[in-house]
Amino acid sequence: LREQVMVPRLVVGGLLLMGVAGAISSLANAPTAETGLHMLLRSIGRPVFLIWMGTVVVGCAPTERRRALVAIVLAILGTAEAVFGLLAFALPLPGNLGLELARKNSVLYGLVTGRIAGTLGLSPDFLGAVFLLTLPLTVALALSPTEPHRRRVVWSAAAGLQLVALGLTFTRVSVVLAICELVGLGLIRNARLAIGATVVLIAALSALTPLGTRFLSEGTDRLALWSSGLRIAADYPVTGVGPGRMLQVAAANPERYQGTAFGWAVSSAHNAVILAAAETGLLGGVGAIMVLLGLIRASGLAVARGLREGGDTVLVGAAGPAILAFTAQSMTNNLFTVAVTSTYAAFVFSAFLIPRASRSRPL
Repeated sequence: LREQVMVPRLVVGGLLLMGVAGAISSLANAPTAETGLHMLLRSIGRPVFLIWMGTVVVGCAPTERRRALVAIVLAILGTAEAVFGLLAFALPLPGNLGLELARKNSVLYGLVTGRIAGTLGLSPDFLGAVFLLTLPLTVALALSPTEPHRRRVVWSAAAGLQLVALGLTFTRVSVVLAICELVGLGLIRNARLAIGATVVLIAALSALTPLGTRFLSEGTDRLALWSSGLRIAADYPVTGVGPGRMLQVAAANPERYQGTAFGWAVSSAHNAVILAAAETGLLGGVGAIMVLLGLIRASGLAVARGLREGGDTVLVGAAGPAILAFTAQSMTNNLFTVAVTSTYAAFVFSAFLIPRASRSRPL
């Protein structure tokens, strides 16, 4: 069975625009034919894959079964990441598997072995973004009146594990956004216990681990990274410097791009819009803005619709804040260019936030 749905025009249009900008930038900046082909496939392949995946997910019907299946699968994946990460943090595992070792310039150095990175093999910041998507859905399953009591208890425990693991990634923006998600969801569902459990767990982590110390004592390099990215975008407004080449270009001219008024910039822009503009030109930056605005608009409309219509309301009401939190973190991390995080977000967005055409207006 297939249902008629409204195409999220801003999101799809933004992704296509980012793909076109990436293709132009690849052709203009590739030093060799082989590198150009790699850059071209990277810039075009990601948006095409995300659109295709979203089309497949949203085409599955009936809607309620699709949403329930996606919520359960993502809740299980998030819980598996949490369990693996907690084991890595507590034991640790051979070769410090599942951890990013604490850096010498961090307040975590000497206090903990490292930050939970899970099975992804990526930065803990990206695992934090994944938890922002899976945790609200897990809590929603725990609050769902259609779930049996024993299963709701299991989902509650799974949500607790994910929240603790998120805290031990020591990703400050993810922790703050998760608190906002869960408190908001608790208020919507009148679930005071969920709010209380969230506050208690985060307070305990802050007291028993260096999480509170990192919030209070460790600075951030984001202003320096954003400044570096904006300089590159200003110098290469038409074609950018090429997909994946910001670090290379910045390192080749450190006085211009790495030395900033806010400190030394030694990483990429850590902002979805700035990175797109720096690497693929202003056209790519506009595409990224369109995607972000489309995600925000669709999230708000879907939450409001779900609260009115009932049924699987609790899942829709959790997916909206999840995507909003993901969008917010993309302002401090390059979530669009990481396959894992963008794929998780595409699943949540297409499963929950694209409405039926018969009941909704265009997005």
